Amino acid sequence: MVGYGMIDHAAEKRTLSEEDRLECERGSWKRAIEFKYVKRFEKPLLVRETFLKDSKRHGRFFHGLQLTKGEFEKILSQAEKSPLHQKS
Repeated sequence: MVGYGMIDHAAEKRTLSEEDRLECERGSWKRAIEFKYVKRFEKPLLVRETFLKDSKRHGRFFHGLQLTKGEFEKILSQAEKSPLHQKS
């Protein structure tokens, strides 16, 4: 996991500017997502280091996974406490 964010708005391709619509088509995206904020972890947190390690999901299937508030807080806490993720 490289970070997290909060979605503000998801726009249909047909409502976008020509430039944004073409970018969506190049990426094979169905919608354009605008975020309220995005926070990147200092260093990626490996899924295998979290409670999600036993999940049947793999790779890209974690993208967009909805977490409970408790699960979200657990991952954030783990990312902040991990020696790999602390600033030197």
